[in-house]
Amino acid sequence: MGVLFVINTPCHATRLDSLEYWAFRTFHKAPIQLNDLKAQYYIALAQNDWSVAMGIGAGISYIQYTTIDSALMDIAYCSIRNGDFSFAGDVLDKLEKIYPNHSQVIYLSAMYELYIGSADKAEKILVEALEEKENAEESAPFFEENFLLTSLGIVEVLEGKIKNGFKKLRIALGLSPRGRGSPLFEARLIEQQFGMGIIEGTLIIRQHYGRPSVLLRMRPITYLVDGSRYIAGDLSIEQIASIYGSPYFQIGVIRAGRVFLPRWGGIPTSSPMDIWLVYIDSQKKLDSSLVKVSGELLGYTFADSFVHALDMLETEAILMWFDSIASSSVQLSEPLWRFNLSREVGLFLSDSTRWERGIVYIDSLIQLDPDISQLYLWRGALSLFMKDFETALDFFIIPVETDSCNVDAYYDAGVASYLLGNYDDAIEYFSSSIECQDKFAPAYLSLGVLYMNDYYDDEKAIESFHRYQELSDFLQYEVEEWLEKLEE
Repeated sequence: MGVLFVINTPCHATRLDSLEYWAFRTFHKAPIQLNDLKAQYYIALAQNDWSVAMGIGAGISYIQYTTIDSALMDIAYCSIRNGDFSFAGDVLDKLEKIYPNHSQVIYLSAMYELYIGSADKAEKILVEALEEKENAEESAPFFEENFLLTSLGIVEVLEGKIKNGFKKLRIALGLSPRGRGSPLFEARLIEQQFGMGIIEGTLIIRQHYGRPSVLLRMRPITYLVDGSRYIAGDLSIEQIASIYGSPYFQIGVIRAGRVFLPRWGGIPTSSPMDIWLVYIDSQKKLDSSLVKVSGELLGYTFADSFVHALDMLETEAILMWFDSIASSSVQLSEPLWRFNLSREVGLFLSDSTRWERGIVYIDSLIQLDPDISQLYLWRGALSLFMKDFETALDFFIIPVETDSCNVDAYYDAGVASYLLGNYDDAIEYFSSSIECQDKFAPAYLSLGVLYMNDYYDDEKAIESFHRYQELSDFLQYEVEEWLEKLEE
């Protein structure tokens, strides 16, 4: 995999040997698709979940090479960002033995010093490496001068040595300074591709006016149809450099890089998108800019065509929650058979052209192992998406026979009953899910909709909606509107 400026299971190892053992125990001969694991890796990075990213990186390396050594640079960076400096130091010691004078190992050593608060030591490491290269008679393998020059420029900018840092960054790029006035940027998102739980695209950023600048932070913001915003984790200067090769911009500089964003389930999209940029210019002026991205961020729910076919917003709200629950989440803490199964079912649920094949697939799994309750919920979800509500209800209530407090089963049965027009049954099922888990937000929303539209019981509707607001931020704009009408 390797690193540039950032290394594009919950795992809590504190030593390399324990991490290697964890990777062996978790991934040895495991039937996992590497592409799926890589998608989860990028999701963890996008969410700044460094411990998860470290574990997945180790797993990817182990699956490919039966050792975690090829992921040591990834592991070092993730542990540095996670604040586990003792572990990071051990990893760096091993890297220096395996890859002496490797540019990326030198860079990681500098990042280590930078993140523990020793910027002067970080600068010293990079300066000495560049001086040794200048005095060396032969070029060392894996030594990239411009890479380290850019790294030094980043460190000097962060130290406040703006003039020196900008100069280093320009030399590495072979540029002369251009531009006057405050920097202005534009952005465009193209070539989007869907993965399992992730959207991958090319984000193009161009500075079309102003003094030279260096991007210090970057954060994507998307605007969803329910009136809410999704604010992604911010990217630091070295992550920006990883995506674009350098954080330096000036008039005429256009940079394109691949970005990875988590794909949500249960919310119909597409979505407008902004990029929040924090930058410092060549006159040491620190500022920020919210840049509208040309090209909407694409996305789709796990029952997209079904949700959009509904007329009533209130019904759609219930189905949005159902989509979120029905979607096949993938977590490394699950057993590996469940990890693989979740992936397969997710593909069927997300594509209406594969729903019938999904039914055949899940029916065959139920015959093989009828004790897996989740299979019945997935099977019911497919029937519900195909508007066979009675069959959906039949499957949803099966898990309750062996688990009298299966919250998801009760809720799903309530949704199917609601769509069948059996409102009394729906209220009973939603209430049962609350009895099992009194903080289960979707049930309160659904009860509020039923009391408001079908029972005209404003008092109970208001009570349900207020309880829902205490538990969830999802669909808050709509709930506020309904409450205003009810409380008039």
